[in-house]
Amino acid sequence: MKTNNETLSLQRLLVTLLNLRVLIAVTVGEVVPPYIPVENITINCGSFSHSLASDGRLWSAENNSRFPVLHSGNKQSLFLSASTGYEPYITSRLSYSEFTYMIPLTAGPKFIRLHFHLHSYPGFNLSKAFFTVKAGRFTLLRNFSALFHAQGKETLVKEFCANVEDGETLNITFSPSSVISDAYAFVNGIEIVSMPTNLYYRPASDEGVPLLGHPTGRFYSWGNNTALEMMHRINVGGRQIAPAEDTGMYRAWSGDDDYLAVARPSALPVNTSVNLSFSAVPSFSAPGSIYIVARIMGVNKTTNENYNLTWEFPVDSDFNYFVRLHFCEFQIEITKVGDRVFEIFIANNTAETQADVIAWSGGNGVPIYRDYAVAIRNKGNQKKQNLSIQLQPDPEWGTKYSDAILNGVEIFKLSRSGDLSGPNPDPTLVLHRPNPDPTLVLHLGKKRTINIVVVVAAPVTGFVTISLLLFVIFRIRSNKFANNSCPSLPSDICRHFSLREIKTATNNFDKNLIIGRGGFGEVYKGFANAGSTPVAIKRLNPGSQQGVLEFRTEIEMLSKLRHQNLVSLIGYCEDNKEMILVYDYMIHGTLRDHLYNTDNPPLQWEQRLKMCIGAAHGLHYLHRGPNHTIIHRDVKTTNILMQGSEINGNDENHANDSSSIDYHVLFTSGSGSMRVGR
Repeated sequence: MKTNNETLSLQRLLVTLLNLRVLIAVTVGEVVPPYIPVENITINCGSFSHSLASDGRLWSAENNSRFPVLHSGNKQSLFLSASTGYEPYITSRLSYSEFTYMIPLTAGPKFIRLHFHLHSYPGFNLSKAFFTVKAGRFTLLRNFSALFHAQGKETLVKEFCANVEDGETLNITFSPSSVISDAYAFVNGIEIVSMPTNLYYRPASDEGVPLLGHPTGRFYSWGNNTALEMMHRINVGGRQIAPAEDTGMYRAWSGDDDYLAVARPSALPVNTSVNLSFSAVPSFSAPGSIYIVARIMGVNKTTNENYNLTWEFPVDSDFNYFVRLHFCEFQIEITKVGDRVFEIFIANNTAETQADVIAWSGGNGVPIYRDYAVAIRNKGNQKKQNLSIQLQPDPEWGTKYSDAILNGVEIFKLSRSGDLSGPNPDPTLVLHRPNPDPTLVLHLGKKRTINIVVVVAAPVTGFVTISLLLFVIFRIRSNKFANNSCPSLPSDICRHFSLREIKTATNNFDKNLIIGRGGFGEVYKGFANAGSTPVAIKRLNPGSQQGVLEFRTEIEMLSKLRHQNLVSLIGYCEDNKEMILVYDYMIHGTLRDHLYNTDNPPLQWEQRLKMCIGAAHGLHYLHRGPNHTIIHRDVKTTNILMQGSEINGNDENHANDSSSIDYHVLFTSGSGSMRVGR
């Protein structure tokens, strides 16, 4: 029987394959013209010339007199370029003093999007970039660190909504922190896009939206004196939707996989035949592709009635939130009121007891959305909390199909007295692309059937260097290593090797045992435990930029990563100022070696699928913990190492191949190029 995670992985693969059908299906039905905003302003900060982004959108140069920039104390900004990137992330405006963009606009609600490229420019330390951003009377960000908010991504977009009064010039002011030495502010791009008057704002005559967690009948409304920050915009059950694919307002929509918390296992229907009819909501409310995919609970009534389909979205504590849920019934079985009835819970508050999309919208194929407000109050010292959305079907006697459906989610933070600023997240462990080390070659012999272990190797960037080998296991080898404890690390997972043991294992660092070199130093094949256990020993160069503190922090971090799909750090040595790491030894080469130009037996499709599922398990573990979120940025076949299980004795003794094939093992450097904390 497949596990839930395996089934989810298969579903995601099928969704990817269906994307083309989805794109085609969007064209079925009405031809919906896009919304044409009154203002569609783009500023390519730091650029002296107009440029086209990859999606064909034009970004205006900084020297456009329409948008003058005012500096405090007659101190000017610097225009600097990154060595890599794409529009609008190639150039930037940076300053140690306050600067203000003055943008004349028509009256009405606007999207304000600020673009940041997490790049260390010459003379500017990215860890010093703390600043406040105000737009007119609204404080959007305070003591803001783009580095922390990006959570390891190379670029960051912060989106806000604010109303501009008639005759008002929108002043967007960037102010470096006054409490941090050498703090500076920077921005790479600014967007201002008009929106329809009542898209997210409530008309003056409107009673508001249901305020959850309060007595029935209480409503919450907001007007032009409130600013909004977009926290999440989700295409449930579908793919990411790029800004250029939106309805004219350049909104970006993400998939829901990263937020799905409980699904047993759920199902992903796709509409390729039912025409959409925008008779209940304006056609610009969301792209049509939002309403032709969905996530439902599944086809088993008994299973559905015993769990809540649940998503969890991190939000800042101590704010009110505006939540919009998008629905569209397009399955041909659901045509009448009562066919699919379910409950909705938001942040553990009852939002709907009899949710019936057909009753709301008037028919099959008709998009609709429902709006709610909910308060997320302080909980201890937690900076962020999860805002949950849960769906629970009515019991069989109350509905024809015991099921629930959701197509899209939008979550906005609402300002308090004009202030949207929240705390910076804690630094997060992130993996960035490596500078690959030379391929490490091992000579193997006789062919045999192996149970495969796939290992994905990748780096980490941030403040403290670490190395990581992510792997997928078909059959897990037993851990053969005794553990000698060290003072700062758990004794059951960290072994301290003496320098004498390391020299014995490597025959006094015999050059003939070197299996790889890089900027970090050299990797030796060694034999621990009286020569019975092959290991990979990474010896850092004395001139390495990594210091002792970083080295020990690296060991502590690596030792906490324990999962059946992670190759574990075996131990370390720091005697006589040495910095040495000891890993398990991989002998069957990379996945690429088993796919291209090889005499190895071809991998069966079932094996390949299991590799994908195993990789998903490993990546899921990294994304969820144990103590830090880890984003893997370089999953590819050359970073996937394959290892056999112990069958009939020592694995290596059975690895001989009569055709004398060379297998390749790639170790990604953990020192210098990999860091923790972004």
